[in-house]
Amino acid sequence: MKYLAVWNKLYKRENICNVLFEDVVSEDFDYNLKVFLKSKRAICVNDILYYYYQNPNSITHKDIIDNKLIKSRFIYSINTYANAVKRVEGHIKYEAWALWKLYRRMFSVRYYAKDTKFENLVEIIIKQVHNKYWKKVKKNNNLSLTQKSFMYFFMSFPQFYKILLFIH
Repeated sequence: MKYLAVWNKLYKRENICNVLFEDVVSEDFDYNLKVFLKSKRAICVNDILYYYYQNPNSITHKDIIDNKLIKSRFIYSINTYANAVKRVEGHIKYEAWALWKLYRRMFSVRYYAKDTKFENLVEIIIKQVHNKYWKKVKKNNNLSLTQKSFMYFFMSFPQFYKILLFIH
């Protein structure tokens, strides 16, 4: 699943009954995880079935000025993904997916926290989360060697993440 948004998916009614959105950052991720854990199967279609328009003036695209909001987004973003890993424990394929998303989120948060007053706090949180989940990453056979190498490399050499973003 490349995109975590709920608006680009079709759900069976029985899979979404009694599944509620949490009031957290990245609520789509949390919601999809709950639904997919209830589902027996999922089908991905690579065809473009619709086009949409994003309003450049919407609140989603506005710069964030409130420092408390910035700090909470950094922390809750990582915590949401870490909680997803806990929620799928025992489901090896979902766990691999959740770990991959968690590490990618940590790299992204680290990048955006750089040169802010939250940089040190973010580094502490990332190190704690990494220490907690790295053994799971190493043991999970559904994560490719490339993914594990990517995770290790960018945890060890965070400055290269910026280069990757620039190249991409």
